[in-house]
This record gives sequence, structure tokens and C-alpha cells, in this order.
Amino acid sequence: MINLREDAAIDDVIHEISTLQDCEDSHIVTYFGCYFHIENLWIVMEYCSGGSIGDVLKILDKPLNEDQIAIICKSVLKGLRYIHNIGKVHRDIKGGNILLTKTGHVKLADFGVSAKLQGTFQKRNTFAGTPYWMAPEVILENDYDGRADIWSLGITAIEMGEVNPPHADVHPWRVLFLIPKEVPPTLSNKKKWSQNFHFFVSLCLKKQINQRPKADDLLKHPFVQNCKRKVILVDLITECQKIVNKKSSTSEPEPDLLREDNDDLMGTSTIKELHEENLEHTLRKINHNVDNDFENLCKDNTIQIPWLNLNYISPLSLVKPSTPQEISTMVSDFTQSTLPSQSNISKI
Repeated sequence: MINLREDAAIDDVIHEISTLQDCEDSHIVTYFGCYFHIENLWIVMEYCSGGSIGDVLKILDKPLNEDQIAIICKSVLKGLRYIHNIGKVHRDIKGGNILLTKTGHVKLADFGVSAKLQGTFQKRNTFAGTPYWMAPEVILENDYDGRADIWSLGITAIEMGEVNPPHADVHPWRVLFLIPKEVPPTLSNKKKWSQNFHFFVSLCLKKQINQRPKADDLLKHPFVQNCKRKVILVDLITECQKIVNKKSSTSEPEPDLLREDNDDLMGTSTIKELHEENLEHTLRKINHNVDNDFENLCKDNTIQIPWLNLNYISPLSLVKPSTPQEISTMVSDFTQSTLPSQSNISKI
């Protein structure tokens, strides 16, 4: 349910619905319809009771094994092949947007930042996504296509093998500078994983987009071709449910498998509710450790990110809320948007 008066990203909601309407594939979460009541928009989609891969990693508090990663990557590649073939780019592939059904099916979700490709060359030059999983060409606002999703899949493969994506302990502002400058990340433990897995990740994370394979090519790679049956994901979901049940029986708070609660600075969900306490926590955390770092990064002209003016003083340094009233005012200003008319909603 989306409150249209409070939600600051109405365009994202419309993008989500439009994209889901166009997608009819078993590897994409099914869209059933939407309903408008008073000022709330209810979006009805397929229920994936296994939660997201991000949720699974948090519940298990350990990496997935290689067989599990392989079958998830294969399913994601099939979903990407489909959306790329119909002229779309997801632009936000990560563990939090890969859902599991109780039968072990893998589904892509959250198309709030997806974009329909336009033009002769079928490429985009707009900025969207989540920094840790973002391809270098997207950060630099170079032309890109579906292979930007392949980079994100490579990062997601590392996330599944190590619980977190590369640079997870680094603030997003800094990550935006590091990704275009550094060599592509690799799996940390060289001996734990097979040669096929290492090679698969290296192909996904080719820094030059013209050297990066497409989804259809990667589906021929031995790492995914030789993967096991989806029943192993049913076992994974069962393992997670046992942990949830055990925590419930000991009176610990029960995790919501379908809620993305990634820390503020990992900002994962495109369509999310803004809470005053979360905003205050985020702003205080940002102000505590970013201002000086951001200023130093802006002095480094070896990498230029088009949408960041390097002579610009970070507005974060000006935001120092200290009272509930100030926070309330900021939330009000931040979330103000024009309520779409009934006629516009009914056309969705």
C-alpha cells in the first residue's frame, strides 16, 4: 500500500506498475492489478513467502553455498534475458530485489528504477540504482544497456558468497568514487570457491561494458549450466523458517521475511516509507562521518561524476536536526507531493 500524499516518489510507483504490466515471465514477480482508495494506492503482486535473498542472508547470518548461488544466478539471468529482450533495464539488481517462493522459484522484483530503452542504440544515460551494486558506466553517466545489470549480478554473487557486497563498510558517497577508479572486486576467499565461480564473477565484472557478456551468453557458462535443481532452495527456505520459529519461541522479535530493513546507508528499496526516526538516525550518521571525507573526495579530480558538481558544498553539512520539531518539518518538506488525480490513477 502506497500513500500517494506522503510518498515522495510517485514516478517510481508508476514506473513499477508500468514495467510489471509489460512483464510476463516466470522469473519476474507477477503483477495482478492496483486499486485506488481515498489517497492510498494498493498494488497487488505475487506473494513470495521465502522473502528476498537479502532477508535470507540476514536470517542465516552466513553466506550461501556455491550450489545455491549458482541456481539463483541462473534464474536471475533468465529473468534479465527476458527484460533485456523486451527493451528494458532493471538497474537495481541486488539480493534485496531477488525473491523466493515457497517452491524455490526465483523472481526479480522492484522495478521502481527500471527504464524502457529508447533510441537507435538502445542505451541509457540516466542515474538510478544502489551504489554498492552499481556499474561504473552508470555512476559516470556513460551510455549503458542491459549489461549494467550483469555487473550488478556479479556484485550480488559476491554478496551471496560473503553476506555483504564489496565496500559494504564504506559510505555510499565514497563508494561512488571508488567503483570507477578501482579494479573490479573479486571473491575474497580464493580457495573456498570453484574456478568456474571465480571465472563467472570476473566475466560479470568486466569494467569495460563492451567486454562484459550479455545474459544469454552467461547462461551458457558452466557455473550456471551445471547447477543443481531448485529443491535446494526449498531446503534453504526451510532452514530460514526454522531459525525464525526458534527466535519466536524464545520471545525474540520475529524477523519479517518480506521487509527490507537494510541499514539506512545501504538504502535498498526504491519504494519505501519514510519515518522520522529513520531520517534523524540517517542524517546524524551522515553528518558524523561524511562531511570531511566528502570534501576530500571532491578535491580528487581523477574521477568526475557528471551529476556531482565537485565545486559544490555538500548540503549534508547544513543538515543538523536536533529536535523532533525540526525533524517533523524536514519530513514534511521532503515528502510533499501533488496527489495524482483519480483519472490519472485509473489509467495505470
